[in-house]
Amino acid sequence: MANANVKASSFRIKNVPVSVAAALMGKDPQYVRIRLQRGLMTVHGEVIGHADKCGGRRYNYYISPPLFMDMTGATMEEIAEETRRQGKARYLNG
Repeated sequence: MANANVKASSFRIKNVPVSVAAALMGKDPQYVRIRLQRGLMTVHGEVIGHADKCGGRRYNYYISPPLFMDMTGATMEEIAEETRRQGKARYLNG
């Protein structure tokens, strides 16, 4: 986990979108959503994100970039590139 903390200062993204995480993992976005809802997306025993229920069947999702990178081996550049490719540039802050 120390590796993720070292990289934290260079982040250009605050949240990994579910669709971006799914694409980089080679999984369906629903797989990622369900695992976030159930608290099953972990690295080194630490949950990498969460799903907050906002009424009815709607959720807001958060995936920590450093923990996602630690879990998958993806780089910040790969996350940013996939985020741009999917037209979700609003998630980038640099």
